[in-house]
Amino acid sequence: MRKIENVILIIAGVFFIFFIVQVLVQTGFYWFVNFKIASDWASSVSGILAFFSFVLIYFSFKYQQKSFNRGIIETNFFEKVKIHRDNVQTMEHEDPESESKEDIKIVRGVRVFMSLLNEFNVAFRSLESRLAGWETENIYKDKYEYNTEKLKLELAGLNIDLRLLNKINISYLVLYYGATVQGKEMLRSFLKKKYNEEFVDSIVGYYESMPVYYSEYRNEFNFNNYVNKEKKFKKYFGGHQNRLGHYFRHLFQTVNYINTREDLTYREKYEYIKTYRAQFSTYEQALIFINSLSQLGENWEFNQTDIDLKLITKYNLIKNLSNRFVRNISVIDFYPAIAYEVESYDIIKRKILEKKYK
Repeated sequence: MRKIENVILIIAGVFFIFFIVQVLVQTGFYWFVNFKIASDWASSVSGILAFFSFVLIYFSFKYQQKSFNRGIIETNFFEKVKIHRDNVQTMEHEDPESESKEDIKIVRGVRVFMSLLNEFNVAFRSLESRLAGWETENIYKDKYEYNTEKLKLELAGLNIDLRLLNKINISYLVLYYGATVQGKEMLRSFLKKKYNEEFVDSIVGYYESMPVYYSEYRNEFNFNNYVNKEKKFKKYFGGHQNRLGHYFRHLFQTVNYINTREDLTYREKYEYIKTYRAQFSTYEQALIFINSLSQLGENWEFNQTDIDLKLITKYNLIKNLSNRFVRNISVIDFYPAIAYEVESYDIIKRKILEKKYK
C-alpha cells in the first residue's frame, strides 16, 4: 500500500514540475506569467490530478478497510488464545499411578500433559509384547489397508518403520479412548476400521485388564497374566476423549483460522502462530506430535498433499521438541523440514520451502 502511494505522489510531482516548466517556457520565462496559457494548461492537468486524487482516496479506503479487518483478525485470534490458556488451566486428572486410594494424586493444568505423556509411554512400552508373533502386514484387516499406509509414507517422502508408526497410533488411541466399559467398545470399533479383528481383540483385552497402581489387583497383572474381567477394579487407562478431543479441535481450528486468511502474508500468519505456539509446553508439543501421527490427527499433515495444508511443518508447531523426547522416537524422521530450536536442520531447504508458502 505504502509503495503504491509513494509512486502516485512521485508521478503527481513530476506532472506538477512539468506543468510549471511548460508554462514558463511558453511565456518566455517572463517574470509575469501569461495567465491565458497557464489557464489552458491548468484545465488539461486538472483532470489528471483529479484522477490521481481519486486513486489516492481509493487506496486510502482500502488501507482503512485492511486495518479494520486486521483488527477483527487480532480480536478473534487473541480470544482463541485466551480460550486455549483457560482450557489448559482448568484441566485436571487423577494420576493412575497414585500409590493409595486414600491419597489419589490430582494433577492440574500443564502437568496434565506430563501425566498423559506418561500414560502414552506405558501403552507404547506394553504394546511390544502384544505385537510379538504378528508380522506387520498381518495386523492390518486387509492388503489394501497395508498398501495404502505404505503408499502414504512414500508420497510423503518418509523412510519410516511402519511397525513403529502403528505402535504410536495404537498407543495414542488407547490413551484417547481408554479401556473402561464404554471406552473399550469405542476403541475396539475404531481400531477395527484399520486392523485385523483378532489382533484388535487381543490388544483391547490386554489393556482393559490393567488396573491403576493402587488397585488390590495390581500385583496380579503382568504382560502374560491378565486380571479376571469379572473382578471390579479401576482401569489404568480411563480415557481422555472429552479432554483431548476438545483440546485438539480448538487447536486445529485456531491454526486453520489464521492459515486460511487470504489477506495475510505467510510471514504475518507465521507471527500469529508463533505467538500461539509460545503458549505450548514441551509436553503439549509432544502430544501434538503423537496426535498428528494417529488416525485421529492425520489432517494436521499426513492426509494432506498441498504443502499449505501441512500445518505442523508450515508453522513449526513442534519446534521446541528434542529429537528423542517421546519414547526415544526420532521426531526428525517424521518431520524433517521443521526448523527445530534444539536440533540441527537444513536451513537452505527450509528457506526454499518457506518461499512456496502462501
